[in-house]
Amino acid sequence: NRRLTTVEGAQGQNLDTLHAIGLSLAAGTNRWTAMEGGFPIFFEGQCVGGIGVSGGDWEQDQVIAKAAVDAIGADYKA
Repeated sequence: NRRLTTVEGAQGQNLDTLHAIGLSLAAGTNRWTAMEGGFPIFFEGQCVGGIGVSGGDWEQDQVIAKAAVDAIGADYKA
């Protein structure tokens, strides 16, 4: 869906950890995740892939994923 992964629901509401995990599992692995640390990768306005980072807390994962996208000269927003 070309969106950042986040602990916010589809309507922008903040989700607690258990709710975020439950929604991710209910949606299925190919649909959506509420875990931060994932970014789409855009080159020249085209979504060419994505990156996900795990292992730190959610804020650390997000910082590392963004740094990786920046390092290859890509954008994470269309």
